[in-house]
Amino acid sequence: MKKIIILIGIGAFLSPLWGLGGYAQTHPKLGGGSGDTLSPYQITTPAQLKELADYINAGNGDSTKGVFYIVINDLDLTAYQAGDGWDPIGNNSVNNNTHRFQGKFNGNNKVVKNLKINRPTEHYQGLFGWTNKAKIENIGIENCDIVGDQCVGGLVGRNDNSTISNCYATGSVSGTYDVGGLVGVNSFFSPISNCYTTGNVSGNSSVGGLVGFSTDYSSISNCYATGNVSGTEAVGGLVGNNMSFISNCYATGNVYGSELVGGLVGYNAYSTIKNCVSANDSVVTTADITTINRIVGDDFGGTFQNNYALSSMKVINSSGIVSITSNLNTEAGMSKSMSDFQNFYFYTTAGNWKDSIWSINNPNGIWKICIGEGMLPFLRWQNILCYEPVTNITGVPTTATVGVPLTLTATVVPSDATNQSIVWSIKDIGTTGASIVTSPSLAMHTTATGTVTLTATITNGLTKTTNYTQDFIITVVPVPVDTIIGIPATATINQTLTLTGTVMPSNATNRTIEWSIINAGSTNASVKNNTFFASSEGVAFLSAKIENGKAIGVDYEQNFTITVSSVGINQLTMDNGQLTIYPNPTTGQLTINNEQLTIKNVEIFDVIGQKVNHQSSIVNCQLSIDISHLANGMYFLKVDNKMFKIIKN
Repeated sequence: MKKIIILIGIGAFLSPLWGLGGYAQTHPKLGGGSGDTLSPYQITTPAQLKELADYINAGNGDSTKGVFYIVINDLDLTAYQAGDGWDPIGNNSVNNNTHRFQGKFNGNNKVVKNLKINRPTEHYQGLFGWTNKAKIENIGIENCDIVGDQCVGGLVGRNDNSTISNCYATGSVSGTYDVGGLVGVNSFFSPISNCYTTGNVSGNSSVGGLVGFSTDYSSISNCYATGNVSGTEAVGGLVGNNMSFISNCYATGNVYGSELVGGLVGYNAYSTIKNCVSANDSVVTTADITTINRIVGDDFGGTFQNNYALSSMKVINSSGIVSITSNLNTEAGMSKSMSDFQNFYFYTTAGNWKDSIWSINNPNGIWKICIGEGMLPFLRWQNILCYEPVTNITGVPTTATVGVPLTLTATVVPSDATNQSIVWSIKDIGTTGASIVTSPSLAMHTTATGTVTLTATITNGLTKTTNYTQDFIITVVPVPVDTIIGIPATATINQTLTLTGTVMPSNATNRTIEWSIINAGSTNASVKNNTFFASSEGVAFLSAKIENGKAIGVDYEQNFTITVSSVGINQLTMDNGQLTIYPNPTTGQLTINNEQLTIKNVEIFDVIGQKVNHQSSIVNCQLSIDISHLANGMYFLKVDNKMFKIIKN
């Protein structure tokens, strides 16, 4: 039987690669483009796809050699379901390359829907019939219903010396020989990678969930099939009859046949199967045979490396349950549970695999798995969204200011967490009088200082059924004092002065001023109940303090001076009225009126003797000096060699 299967696999498909020549026709314009790599022919409608099929099937297959095509829109082939259904692109009706597709077909991640073929006596059935030295990528076949005879696949009937990647097929495929969910026959150095199928597949011989028969130095890598597969001989969940290299693939569908029945591959000859998984519920044969197993039904000269099988898989022949000996490197594979196959770390543990782990850990890798969701790996390009739990909430404010609305902002970690909507609530209001408002925007309002504890809740943030919650403590601080203005700068001896000041800003939380003497100097000054009194002239240094004026526990303090003098002098005169100085006290502008006198020098000193202003050679009758920039207090005006006391308020 082993020899028969091999001979059928090779002999049944050897056909001349030379032909009778094509019938020269002008390539259809399709939806635009010129067919080169920079401007591929565009396929925008089902009619244009049909136009391409008709062009090749008329004998112009050689004209597609090296020509580029791209699908622009999803294509619904419902209009071509009647009768025999869709006529494959490259139907090989003359059995040579003139009737085979030889171009570069980019599906552009689009979908061909409702493909139906009903030709139970015809070979090479699929969206493409026969491809040779072609490239097909990034196309999906959805809801197909294909019936053919030999070389039948959801995407390609027979794939020779061609590359297929990032493709998938769903629906049902059935035929007689060499029937696969994606490709019927894969031969002559043809790699298939990063593809999957989900539909059921049925036939007679060489029937596989992904490929019916793979041979002649071809390869299948990083693919999976989940549909049920049924046939007579050489029936496998992934590949029916295999003479090619298979790696990093898995199958899950139930497999049913008569002989040469395997969870992954029905029959394997002279080929290596490495780093694969059979996760089928059952593999069944109706015969009382032993050519049935979890990875491969039967093998001739092949090699097995680090393959695994579902420990609960039922392997059954007509006599009942078949005894299986778990072994990593045989047709049986090593037993593992479904939870192992659904575990991210199973695929990333180097010791589990031959040569290298599955490409699942790298965000730019081939595979992805949804951790904790009870799923097997899938191809990353499928863009399936995993449930991503929330692990943290960051960026929440830690302080708020009394009376100032605090916008509640936060960053959910990780950034791709599935649920990220936060609902805020107050867990402990403390002394703050806090409340949360949602209109016109989400914010927390407070009326007093203290601490408030908020709770952030994300519905189903921890798991699909469990909320994520996190508490945050926010310290409510006062509106800080910036300055105190309007403090008196002068006082008269033996007269009380009420100490007043304006606290800025006007909404500062704490505004009560405590007054104290720092240094009374010669004034004998004292402060009691906000009243200043001094019995002698001079300058007194005072402090104005506001408790918690800057922050909680941090007082605001501002120092100032009061100049104490005798009864205020509005105007100073000298030399029989020929020199007048006014006003005194002044708020900024000091005028010196000079009649008949020439003043050589005018200087102003502060109370510690530092010169703060200087004027010289005054010949005009009147001089104005701006001292508004000086701090309030007492100063000394020196006119030539005479000294006068002035007050700046």
